[in-house]
Amino acid sequence: TIVKIPTLLCSKWKLNKVIDNRVEELKAMATCSKCLKKEQPGDTDQMLLCDGCDLEIHVSCAGLASVPMGDFLCAGCLEVLKARRKANSGNVLRDADGIRSLKAHLPVPPRLDGETVALAERADKRFKEEVTMRREQALVELNENQRVLEHTFTDRIAKLTRDYSTQLDVVRREEGRTAQAKSVILGRSGLLGCRIRSYGKSHIHYRNEDGSKGTVYREATHDMHRRNRTKVTKCKDWNKYYAKVQNCSAELSAMPEKVTLQNAKNELASLDQARVQAHSDEHERTSMDEEDRKALLLRFAALLSEPQLNFEKKNEYRARAGFKSMFLGVVKLEEADIRVLNLLKEPTELVLSIPVESAVSIDVDEEENEAGLEYYLFGTALLFSSERNDALPMSFAPTSMRMAQRDLIAMLLRDQRNQPLQVTSPVVPSSVALRGTNNEDVRLSEITKCFELGELVRDCHYPIANMPSSKTPKRLADDGLVLRDYQKTSLQWLLDKESNPTGMGANGELWSRMRGMNDSGSQTWYYCELTGTIVKDIFDYASDVEQSDAAPLSGSSFPSSAIIGSEMGLGKTVIALSLIVASPPSIQNKVLPRENIAKINHPAYLAPPSVKIKGGRASILSNGTLVIAPMTLCPQWMAEIKRFAPWMSVLTLHNEERHSAEEIASRDVIVISTFLLANSTRGNTKKSKTADLLNKLKRIHFHRIFLDES
Repeated sequence: TIVKIPTLLCSKWKLNKVIDNRVEELKAMATCSKCLKKEQPGDTDQMLLCDGCDLEIHVSCAGLASVPMGDFLCAGCLEVLKARRKANSGNVLRDADGIRSLKAHLPVPPRLDGETVALAERADKRFKEEVTMRREQALVELNENQRVLEHTFTDRIAKLTRDYSTQLDVVRREEGRTAQAKSVILGRSGLLGCRIRSYGKSHIHYRNEDGSKGTVYREATHDMHRRNRTKVTKCKDWNKYYAKVQNCSAELSAMPEKVTLQNAKNELASLDQARVQAHSDEHERTSMDEEDRKALLLRFAALLSEPQLNFEKKNEYRARAGFKSMFLGVVKLEEADIRVLNLLKEPTELVLSIPVESAVSIDVDEEENEAGLEYYLFGTALLFSSERNDALPMSFAPTSMRMAQRDLIAMLLRDQRNQPLQVTSPVVPSSVALRGTNNEDVRLSEITKCFELGELVRDCHYPIANMPSSKTPKRLADDGLVLRDYQKTSLQWLLDKESNPTGMGANGELWSRMRGMNDSGSQTWYYCELTGTIVKDIFDYASDVEQSDAAPLSGSSFPSSAIIGSEMGLGKTVIALSLIVASPPSIQNKVLPRENIAKINHPAYLAPPSVKIKGGRASILSNGTLVIAPMTLCPQWMAEIKRFAPWMSVLTLHNEERHSAEEIASRDVIVISTFLLANSTRGNTKKSKTADLLNKLKRIHFHRIFLDES
């Protein structure tokens, strides 16, 4: 296609329009963004095109005398670079290339004052003294218990050995008595003894009247010539003497000596089994004693943050090395506090209470807290374990663990000396109504119905009268959009959701950010009053979703989240569109529209903040909003944007379109169908176009993601 291009137009402007295939804009000429006059072929004032954002402006309107050499950036792009450079100075998080990193991190807590530092130092000193003393006492008690057990086991084995020897003599004596009684019975029939077998060789010994002795035999073997038959060979007098044996058998079975002998043998077998078991128990006890000793030393080594023990495995040491017992605060115990601390010690000690005043000695088993005395409280690693907290039932009975954890925090915060413990408290904006109540002063712990589905359904009818609302964004209003009152309320609610001042995103509405007051307050943890939960980390999303390729979090804050739950037809799409316009990225984190797809050569240029995905692969920062919607809703998004925001750059992906990741990241709105994403895992993923597209999307750090009925 041959297009007639006015000769006075900026060559760079013409080239970019041709490359982008935006021929219609060439035909319609350019319009200056400042004076709003269109370019005419005879104009002497040339039109410039910003290399950062495609903005069109006359040379004179840009404050220039002529077309500049190299790249041209408009005032808006220069403001972004200025803010970017200012944010890049000072002590900021940087990547390996020295560029400011957008890896999500919380604001640095305020420094502890001198009085708190001194309190923590005293507490740490007392903690080390007390825990060291407890370890010594525990080792003494362990050694004593093991010594007592050793003597008990030794005495038991010695007694069983003596009893076995005695019973063996009894068995031998009874065997003699039984043999003598058997001889008497057999002697009356002229028999000396016998051995009868159903198969094999049997014999009967007898005594004749003249005193001579004899033996008769019987042998039962397999007949080789007759299948399944037995061949019997016996002496001619076998039946005669076998009949005598049968006559004596009833008397032999009823012998009291035989019953006594069997009882003695049973007792001997029982003693022998007990003796073997005692030796096995002794061997196991020795092994368990060593394991108990190691477990005790490991427990105290973890409490005292000691170096790796000589028997400790590397992975075990690494697991405990990253945590030091946290100083939670100092409290003067009341009677109710003692019950709370006792609950937090069963079945495993979660909180250590250290008397402010040292005691002469400690009995580990009988250690008791006393009301009216002051104690330093320290939290162990298990107190902050997410696995332990996840396993706790959602019960708030007075004796439940969750209620005990609530009471622990309340106990700590009632003392003014412990105020630095809490870095931030939950911030619930006025546009958010606490579920189950209309009282703005209610505490989170007083809301008891938030876990009931029926309460959630009834809350859908919460009145919005007098709720905070936001105005229709000006640029959308200029294109004819007029938000209704309920839409303005929803918009304000979304804006509040995206700007939680705690820096914790959506978590900032329910979680308190806490810290240990030792080690200059460097160890942080989190507390949710609503659920009575205490954990070390609430931002390990990769583990929560169990995705090995999940990217680390990036952005000026941790993720916020919300659900627009209006019924169909009430304008959820325009509410979302209004949020896109009303809540853009902060100016220092903005990306110039063209810098992802073209290199900018300008003295003021500074690369945008860095976002790194897992594995350190290259990633792209985007101002755009990703919309994931069913195919049937994609046209609706396009229609609403075309109607109220025609100036937005939009890209729709629903049929394996081929676009580079840089092109996708440069658009204001990217609409992708759920059908396309569902197909991304089918077939050979290495060759699939949809899988390739999904990999491109994973490289992009979007400013916002909408899931529309998806």
